[in-house]
Amino acid sequence: MPVTASERLVELVGRLESQHGFAEVVASLQAGHASTLGGVWGSSCALVAASLVRHSPGPLVVVWPHIDDLDDFSADLALFTTVKPERFPAWEREDREVVVYDETYGERLRLLKLLSGPEPPSLVVTSIQSLLQGVPSREK
Repeated sequence: MPVTASERLVELVGRLESQHGFAEVVASLQAGHASTLGGVWGSSCALVAASLVRHSPGPLVVVWPHIDDLDDFSADLALFTTVKPERFPAWEREDREVVVYDETYGERLRLLKLLSGPEPPSLVVTSIQSLLQGVPSREK
């Protein structure tokens, strides 16, 4: 039976793991340390994340410079893995604006509860803007 294009893309994840230096990145993450990879851009970011999420001892957090990057990354990620990322969204309004129904607040709170629960998500995607915005304290 011939190999489909989708199957070939998933095979790339295993091939990446055999590349020189990649084992050190995985070992660093498994030891609870941060790690960085240079020269990763475009769809290769999703390929790297698909591999790292397989080895990460806890949630893997992928941080993008812009909110708009999350959709493209999630679409690319689906080419390499069946893992569905959870999103930590950012508010796209001014702090002074009053919103009666705040869907973003609910999504952020839901993810925070998931992260502190017994089975946290394996992959979270977010933006720098989202990480710079405050979250409610545990007491609230």
